[in-house]
Parts: sequence; structure tokens; C-alpha cells
Amino acid sequence: MLVRHHHDGKVYMIEVPDGSRVRRSEAAGEGAIFVSVEGGGEVPVFEVPGELMVVLAREGRYGLRLVGVEEGLEP
Repeated sequence: MLVRHHHDGKVYMIEVPDGSRVRRSEAAGEGAIFVSVEGGGEVPVFEVPGELMVVLAREGRYGLRLVGVEEGLEP
């Protein structure tokens, strides 16, 4: 699954592992990706702070992978 993550005036395209799920919270203004891990558990990766998801994807942590960046777009 591909997720569009808006941060710092850019849109990051992040690939997440199969079995992961996205939760968007309209009331709180933030969401999270719950990444499936071996053994049947999940690791939550929250939208705030915005740079966290980008760093994890760049480093390939928890199976996240940065596949592209679009410049100058607003959410």
C-alpha cells in the first residue's frame, strides 16, 4: 500500500508492508499507520511529529520505504 504523507511543504510517497492499516483521526488532527510485524503484532507510527515517518521510511525501518517526493504541494 502507498501512503501520501504531507510534511514541510512536500508530499512523501511511502510504501508500507502488506497487512498494515491506516487510521485517520479527524477530531485530533493526526493519524497513524499500524505496521504489521512478525509474530502478529503491530507497531504504530504516528503522523506527528511529521519528520518521524519520513526518517523511518528513508532508513527502511519497520518495512516502510520512501518511494518518491513531490515538491511544493499543499495537503
